[in-house]
Parts: sequence; structure tokens; C-alpha cells
Amino acid sequence: MPKNNISCASDILCRLAKNVSVKSSIIELQKELLNSSEQFVWKTLNEHFNEQDLETEFKSAWLFVLRKNTPSHAHYHPNSTQYTAVIDGLGDCEFGGIKISLQYFDPSNSETLYVINRGVPHEFFPGDKDLVVLSLHTVNTEELIEINCSSGKERTYE
Repeated sequence: MPKNNISCASDILCRLAKNVSVKSSIIELQKELLNSSEQFVWKTLNEHFNEQDLETEFKSAWLFVLRKNTPSHAHYHPNSTQYTAVIDGLGDCEFGGIKISLQYFDPSNSETLYVINRGVPHEFFPGDKDLVVLSLHTVNTEELIEINCSSGKERTYE
């Protein structure tokens, strides 16, 4: 019996969170954020997909480091569902107008994997420590579109 999307996402994100290269990337991004005026920095992690991952609906993997005490700005993805796990730092998130306190990712607890359906506005509110999240998207890296809810400005990640 094939695994469901939550189970597949949990497996992939758990493996990414334990990966030594991903852990090194977190340190690099934290240093980059210190020298940046941006609210967050990111790196794609597609090179860490294995053959089985590519058979799922997930087409891209991402690592984000969001600046402490700095909201990310509300946005949505019109063409992708996002599966997100918090691996360091805490804070809040607003999904479709509902604000929740973020929890650390625990692969045995599906409530710690945040599924943000396409078109649903979301915004992260990091606490007193930079927020580190892993995300999976259902579109390829070059296809991911982000729309800022306030300005309507479209952003792509290349």
C-alpha cells in the first residue's frame, strides 16, 4: 500500500533534517542572514532527493532561515502545496487567517508538519531566535510562484 503525502513528507523532511550537509547549510545561511537586510534567506535542497522521493508529488525541497523577531510578510503560492517542518527556533504562523504557535518537527506527530494548500495565505512570525524550516513544494524549483498578499507582487525563486 503506497504511503500518503503526510507520511512521505515526514520521511523526506526527517532525512533532510538529519543530513550533515543540510546541517552545514543551516550554519552558512545563518551567517548569510547576519550580513543581509532580507527577512529570510534560503537554499534549495533538491540534490538530496533520492529516487523514491522523485516518485512522490514533491518536486522541490527548501531550507529557509527566517530572521528572529521579523515577520516574513503574508504570501501564498498559487501553484503549489507546501509541507513545512520547524527544525530550529520557534514562533507563530498564520495560515489562512488562523494564528498558531509553531512546534518543533516530530515525525511521529503529524500535527508538527504544516501543510499549506495552494492559494492559502501564510506568514511566519519568528520568536527570539532565527527560525529554521524545511519545506517541500509540489512544483519544481523554477516553477514556484509566491504572491505577496499586500502588494500583489509576484516572486519566483531561481
